[in-house]
Amino acid sequence: MFGWMILAVMFIAAVFGLIRSAYERNCLTVSEYTVCSEKLSPEFDGKTLIFLADLHNKSFGEKNVRLLETIRGMNPDMVLIGGDTMVAKGQMNCPLEVTAELISALAKKYPVYYGYGNHELRLKTLPVYEEIHRTFLQTLRAAGVRILDDCSVSFRGEKGSLTISGLTLTKETYHRFKKQPLESGYIEKRIGRVPEDDMRILLAHNPLYFEEYARWGADLTLSGHYHGGTIILPILGGVMSPDYHLFPRRYRGRYETEGKTMVLSGGLGTHSINIRFGNKPELAVIRLQCKSR
Repeated sequence: MFGWMILAVMFIAAVFGLIRSAYERNCLTVSEYTVCSEKLSPEFDGKTLIFLADLHNKSFGEKNVRLLETIRGMNPDMVLIGGDTMVAKGQMNCPLEVTAELISALAKKYPVYYGYGNHELRLKTLPVYEEIHRTFLQTLRAAGVRILDDCSVSFRGEKGSLTISGLTLTKETYHRFKKQPLESGYIEKRIGRVPEDDMRILLAHNPLYFEEYARWGADLTLSGHYHGGTIILPILGGVMSPDYHLFPRRYRGRYETEGKTMVLSGGLGTHSINIRFGNKPELAVIRLQCKSR
């Protein structure tokens, strides 16, 4: 009898969890961050950046109208995309309609800068996706999106520049279960260096290498990939990353190391593990602020 009661409780808890997860996946939350830097030239003081990552073909309303209206309400100066707007699992099918509609709508109103995640990496490197990747690039370029695939763009100010770089990490850095060390000079070899006096923003999809990004010189790192830890439990935090790193130290929110900042998006969608619990989809709003030298 007691065993049946335990099974019944477990069944009810599982049903509740699935219902709650279905509800949360359709919620949309906004997290606001203020990032201060003495490197920031006055021209960029008060600029608002929207950062979104890990959409994975998710639509918040028809043609993502809820997401677009939320972004419009923030009145951003630019939109930064941290990768994985689609789902590419190594199979032939990889729909781009959601990506194309959202990117085109955003680019009509704002400057858009797009960094690669592991799903874009698959489009770029797997032969099965050659034609789809070509279509993806044509879509972004036709919309006027600046693609930051191991490259940077700089905005000159009176007292210094604001530089945004996109680091396309290799397949090895997404190794399951454990962290693969980066070889010496890894980031410099891929995107070079920028002047020390520049305020440097780095789009780097995998947050696991935050210390390496900071040592390279990123004043602000924008990452995703972890989907907020999938399930967030009280005290324990995020449970698992898509690479099956259990209870990651960093899973969602703002983190600091040696005076450098990382904003780690909880992501907007899901794919293989189609679960969110205690972990609603997140749109990050970042406000830049000058800090007196």
